[in-house]
Amino acid sequence: MKHLLIVAACLVLATACSSKKADESATAASPARSASAAPAQPAAPPATSAEPRKVEITDELVQKYMDYERQNFAIVAKYVEESRENLASAKGDTAKTLQQISINQQLSKEMDGQLEAKRAALGLGGEEFTALEDAVGMIANGRMVYNQMGGDAQLARMEAEQKKQLAALPEAQRAEAEKTMAEMTKSLREMKDGMELRKKYGDKSADVLLKHADELARQRFDALKL
Repeated sequence: MKHLLIVAACLVLATACSSKKADESATAASPARSASAAPAQPAAPPATSAEPRKVEITDELVQKYMDYERQNFAIVAKYVEESRENLASAKGDTAKTLQQISINQQLSKEMDGQLEAKRAALGLGGEEFTALEDAVGMIANGRMVYNQMGGDAQLARMEAEQKKQLAALPEAQRAEAEKTMAEMTKSLREMKDGMELRKKYGDKSADVLLKHADELARQRFDALKL
């Protein structure tokens, strides 16, 4: 259900989703000494973690992930429907409701097991899967929001309207207004073109994902309707 929650949040907030980063470092320091004591030894340099291997996102990996995501959405939809029916059958009975919640938790574990099996069957390893999940989410959610806002046609209308508004403004106000409007259209173009994705995963991976951007966005939107 994580995918559906991420996508729903993107539509409500009209922003593209982001993933978490964590950097770890440790430093060692020598205890303080008196002025008469021998000079302290230099502190050990901060420990640094190795740079994670960068996953190159290929067309084959994207196709596998799209297959996984389709199955993912189908399994989640089935789980949500079963959970809804289970809770509805309790009909306000507290004891039955608690019992159905326990059953729903078991269903959730079964769902996770099925999804894990799907990933294994498609050969999506941990590092590859994590990168794909993050990268696909970035491009699919951003493109879905962009398309729902009207896509290229809306952007063209916006730019045309901005030109009219700028022309009608006094000369002294145009520079600031032009800057504000340029930032608005730039953010939309960056959402469409996956600039955040490009910075994080590189041009090659971004170009591969952009070929499937509309299909990925449509797949997630169809899942929302389910």
